Amino acid sequence: EAAWRCINIACPAQVIQRLKHWGSREAMDIRGLGEATAKALYGKGLVKDVGDLYYLKPTDIAKLPGFAEKSALNLYRAIQESKGRGLDRVLYGLGIRYVGLTTAKKLAQEIESIWDLKDMSLERLTAIEGIGEVVARSIREFFSRPENLQVIEKLQKAGVRLEGRRAGGPLEGMVFVFTGTLRCCSREKAGELVERLGGTFAGSVTTKTTYLVVGQDPGRTKLDRARKLGVRIIDEEEFLKILGRYMDLSLIRGESRSGTLF
Repeated sequence: EAAWRCINIACPAQVIQRLKHWGSREAMDIRGLGEATAKALYGKGLVKDVGDLYYLKPTDIAKLPGFAEKSALNLYRAIQESKGRGLDRVLYGLGIRYVGLTTAKKLAQEIESIWDLKDMSLERLTAIEGIGEVVARSIREFFSRPENLQVIEKLQKAGVRLEGRRAGGPLEGMVFVFTGTLRCCSREKAGELVERLGGTFAGSVTTKTTYLVVGQDPGRTKLDRARKLGVRIIDEEEFLKILGRYMDLSLIRGESRSGTLF
């Protein structure tokens, strides 16, 4: 457990580490928001919490040491593009004590909005698979603090996606599992696209799995289990066709070349 995780999301002594964590690849994946940049932003008084990031202008960022017009614009765009990462990434990025990536994903699959957690009882939280009383109490404590809610309000007003799986989408109710190496992107990024469209990205094949997407050099365990359970097995091309019904694939490929998505 990281020592910087105190209950107050705006704790002055820990803002820099929270900013760094928020921008990390596993959280909001904001390229260019490392520890040095976080220190500079906080030191210049430009941000006091992660919510402030989304109100920065390129001219603000250009004031930081080592930033020119182009690099400032790149960071600005990376911050703005992170708004659609998904609720699980937001929950993980907030640095709630004991809430890692796996727990964040489970929470996001059970709620319609981040605000559902504000009034969720301990009994309801512990009813979610994998969440015990210690984690549930930590979540309750985090959402009981007004300063934390104020930061979430900033994120909401800025347009950061705070809705979960149940908020709807064309792939709602579908569960995708990936095996092998995909040509288009990493499995994590492919799962992110599924979640953008309301589907669920899972790591193992179960009776709830809708599709097993097979890339190069797939794992035999997942393939064998999918066949045993009668799960539909598709290749990467068919997966992209499914996405293509609801997304502009040329835009996705353009983002891939820029390094934003893939």
